[in-house]
Amino acid sequence: METAKKPQKKFLKGCLIPLGLYVAVLVIGFYATRPPLITENLYGERTLTRFSIATVVDGENGYEYGRWTLRTVSEIGTGSPPRRFLLPEPEITIYVGDIHHARIIEDHDDWQLIEFNYSNTYHSTSIYRAFADRIEPVSYQVNSSVTDALIAMLFTAFSVALYLLVALVNFVWKRWVRKDEDTELPAD
Repeated sequence: METAKKPQKKFLKGCLIPLGLYVAVLVIGFYATRPPLITENLYGERTLTRFSIATVVDGENGYEYGRWTLRTVSEIGTGSPPRRFLLPEPEITIYVGDIHHARIIEDHDDWQLIEFNYSNTYHSTSIYRAFADRIEPVSYQVNSSVTDALIAMLFTAFSVALYLLVALVNFVWKRWVRKDEDTELPAD
């Protein structure tokens, strides 16, 4: 009497191990390649052009917000329209083609500690002390960039291709082993 063969269950753990490794490598890779927080030499060439500052301009209908870089602030000339650096609101959004956010972290009588989040092809955070007529940079950090996303996509494509290659090799190997078992001659 033949017993009915039970269908084999496919176990999910075979897929979970590569998936877990993939997620671990992505997370470790993101934090291992993240640029450091810059707190010294904030007037370096790269930081001068990327450190963002919120400005306030008095206009006909109240005031408008703008974004300057540290280089622009250090090169202010007498021909520039009058701007101030103290924010009148605790949190603002600046629309200058991109959307940037600034918020007051600390508010003192004559100065404010401000965090400015810049968003474009990269996302960065600039922290500075704002006075009525000047700023003092405190720290700068690039949080993420388009390059991070491209590297993650390439790593994902490589991981999927490697996983499919391993699955194909396993499939062919099992077929070959099964074929060998079927063709073995019975012993006399």
